[in-house]
Amino acid sequence: MPLEETRTILTASDVATRKRHISAHLRRLEEELGRTPRAVAALRDLLTPPPSGSAPAIELRGVGTAPAAAVTATVEAQDVTSWFQGALGELFATVAGQGLRETGPAGGVYGTGGRPPSSCPATAPSGRSAGSSGSTCRRRNSP
Repeated sequence: MPLEETRTILTASDVATRKRHISAHLRRLEEELGRTPRAVAALRDLLTPPPSGSAPAIELRGVGTAPAAAVTATVEAQDVTSWFQGALGELFATVAGQGLRETGPAGGVYGTGGRPPSSCPATAPSGRSAGSSGSTCRRRNSP
């Protein structure tokens, strides 16, 4: 629980305020807990070799447009990992701060964009949206 929220709970003069803040913290913990099994399963898949002779099923499919949040920048190749971690942190904090909910996976899109191989355009999209309202958060970082 963030320190400021702990202070609010400890100094609240009424039970309703305390319960509201504790409930909000509980919801955040439950959401994080919900993401953990998916992350564990994805890591297990990476560590488990496919059965011999089997090839992954690759298909082309069309998917309609969907609201998404993204951070975009031109990043030096050696900085992509740290940039990506920071971009995802910024996305999750910004979207959560706007009261939006996760509706899909986070990921990254990289390309050379006609630039030399030492730098590339990078986008860290997050499968997060405002649900039924359809509003989205998009932030662009210019090089």
